[in-house]
Amino acid sequence: MWKPMSDSSSRAMDQAEVLRAVTEALSTLLQPGDLEASMQRALEIIGRAVEADRMYIFEIHSSRASDELMMSQRHEWTTAGVSKELDNASMQNLPFGKFQGMLESLQAGTAYSRIRRHFTEAQHAILDSQGILSFVVMPIMLKNELWGFVGFDDCKTERTWSEADLENLRAAAAGLGGAIVRQQMERSFRRQTEELRRHQRVALSLAEDARLAEQAAAKASAAKSTFLAMMSHEIRTPLNGVIGFTDLLLAEGLPNHQAELAESIKTCGETLLSLISDILDISKIESGRLDLDYEATDVAVCTRSVVASFEPLLSTRNIQLACNVAPELPQWLHIDQSRYCQILFNLIGNAAKFTRQGRVAVDLWTEHHLDHMYLCGRVTDSGVGISPDDLENVFEPFQQGDGARKHAVGGTGLGLAICRRLVEAMGGQISAQSKLGVGSTFSFSIATRIAQAPAAKPLLEPSFGRDSNQMRILVVDDVPVNLKLSCRLLDRLGFQADTASNGAEALSMISATDYDVVFMDILMPEMDGYETAHRIRQQRAQSSRQPWIVALTAHALVENRHACIEAGMDDFLTKPLRVSDMQAAIERWRMGERGLETP
Repeated sequence: MWKPMSDSSSRAMDQAEVLRAVTEALSTLLQPGDLEASMQRALEIIGRAVEADRMYIFEIHSSRASDELMMSQRHEWTTAGVSKELDNASMQNLPFGKFQGMLESLQAGTAYSRIRRHFTEAQHAILDSQGILSFVVMPIMLKNELWGFVGFDDCKTERTWSEADLENLRAAAAGLGGAIVRQQMERSFRRQTEELRRHQRVALSLAEDARLAEQAAAKASAAKSTFLAMMSHEIRTPLNGVIGFTDLLLAEGLPNHQAELAESIKTCGETLLSLISDILDISKIESGRLDLDYEATDVAVCTRSVVASFEPLLSTRNIQLACNVAPELPQWLHIDQSRYCQILFNLIGNAAKFTRQGRVAVDLWTEHHLDHMYLCGRVTDSGVGISPDDLENVFEPFQQGDGARKHAVGGTGLGLAICRRLVEAMGGQISAQSKLGVGSTFSFSIATRIAQAPAAKPLLEPSFGRDSNQMRILVVDDVPVNLKLSCRLLDRLGFQADTASNGAEALSMISATDYDVVFMDILMPEMDGYETAHRIRQQRAQSSRQPWIVALTAHALVENRHACIEAGMDDFLTKPLRVSDMQAAIERWRMGERGLETP
């Protein structure tokens, strides 16, 4: 009989390193290109971080001959010297009967693990030829249904896994699940795109086919919107745990070397979050779904605030940062404050990225043309400059010039494209001038008019009688990691919260207890957050005490806010959550200020 090389062992994984690996793997899976290659790279990153000898993904499916559930291997990574089994025919259409209890564990959302000394005779027949001494598998859930599992083999020791280790593996499984959703939706999107192209070719000669092509285009656009919304949700959900728990780790006062690792994890997560937001922005703009929110804005104050946010970064490089606001600039102008700040932030950020020495300057003034007033701005830098060829495409999406490549500067090439589309949406223009080795100047104008100073908001007294220190809080979420994170964030603020894992449980608890605030996840099985909120309002229609309902969602689109309003919710928080988000939501409850009134 073949003997194991060593006795069973349990070794603790570096949690910060594993979280960093999960974040890096998620970032890899988000990049455009060959998803199969990205998945292979992601498995390698995670597999090395957890010190596994083999890592793989199996899909669970029904047998062609019967309704029996079977498993088939789809992806695999192995370390040096360990056999590859992806092309092994015995790893396809494998019945669960030889792994008693495995399917039940996965369906229950729990891990299933074994060491060699506990293998059954049937398991020895399959696993010994692969050199497996121990293994653990973790379920992959797609839309709250079991899709398959990710597994980790050890071929050098009989390894046992701690609960902390299993939590890290669960986070990895969640991230890979999001990538599989992306893979499925990309395939669907490609099929719909091919169908669209076929209709477009026929439409050149037939008017009726042109009508069909238009319908197909609308369908493809809807599919793209659905794909982007789902991608946002599936990536924000694991990011909620990565960024949230990293914030909590940093608040614990880690040793310097561990704090640096945690800060790196947080930076990677926030970079990924920024990328998601940029992709959603460019999609909304190109599909004509961009909503502008004009208001009276103190432009000088906003401008100086954005400029000041770059001072710490540029001061470390000894780069001078100047902000020049024309004295005659009216104090209050009618613009979309948020989008104006976004334009300015992207332009200054672009200048800072390509400037290694010298200065970055921001100038602001107004001009009049015919009967129209324009807010004009200019961002000038002494950076590497842009070549004439690259300058022609500088405002196109996903374009990066030689400067970005030669100087190893990251980014997606979306920032300037978003600036151009926002400026044009606000009735203005944007242009760029540059010379290699000298620097660049980006100039923009936005249509505006003088606005009346907004009325000062009266100081509001809390709208509720109960002392906030005695608040009764309920958190509703079907994902255990998110539920745990929300409670930990509230605990940091000094609040204890009750929890419910689904809408029905929440309704039962609310009928028995007068909760002040309910933090409600939106995407839940059976009864989602919208329906749960609607039923709460119906259930307590005759009550003088209505709970303040705050939506918690990984969907970041404006239409989701509108759906929350229609369901009777009062506030809206987008994942990933931070302590400051929860604190602001509770403060709005105390002051009776609905956070959903402003998109």
